[in-house]
Amino acid sequence: MDLAIILITLFIPSYIIWAIYDHFNKRSQLLNYVKQTLGKEEFRIIKSKKHYVGMPAPILTYLMGRPDKINENVDAENVYHHYLYGEFKNRLGNVKYKYRVTCLNGFVESFGDL
Repeated sequence: MDLAIILITLFIPSYIIWAIYDHFNKRSQLLNYVKQTLGKEEFRIIKSKKHYVGMPAPILTYLMGRPDKINENVDAENVYHHYLYGEFKNRLGNVKYKYRVTCLNGFVESFGDL
């Protein structure tokens, strides 16, 4: 019993430290890759947690989190994704959203409140 307690008290803190280190190490690797790929100006904007027109959609998802709903429209030449954030129900019980980001062929085209 005493051995189990000792192992638990040693294992859990060391695992937590490792998980935190691994998280920040992967995050810094991702940010370095973004800096090399997109450039210093875009990197500065991304570090400030802002989105902009022309931003790649995966980086938008990284910054803003997973959207509550994604609508997809496809025409002959383009693919539109509408990322909807801030889901709520109005007084009639209908589902509405507060914020929409529109992506055209994988890049942010427009954004704003609904």
